[in-house]
Amino acid sequence: KVAYATVAASDYNNFVVPFNLTPQKIDAPLTGISSSYLPSLALDNSGLLYIADRDTTTPGIQVFDTSNNQKIEGPINTGLPPNDILFVKP
Repeated sequence: KVAYATVAASDYNNFVVPFNLTPQKIDAPLTGISSSYLPSLALDNSGLLYIADRDTTTPGIQVFDTSNNQKIEGPINTGLPPNDILFVKP
């Protein structure tokens, strides 16, 4: 199974990288998001990855399909830069 992590480079740019613990492998960062502050990630039950992107010009929620790591939507405007993402099960 693949997991995702936000990583910060020494120049303070942020990236979301897919990784697999068995075997230990880190894939290329996801594309189509800013390198700004990315404070939160959340995975829904259908396998979509939601990323809070606090880009200074177009902040919002970015949505990726985890089956191919392709961006399918975003940035979704949240009014103010997003800080966290949480799914609540009904």
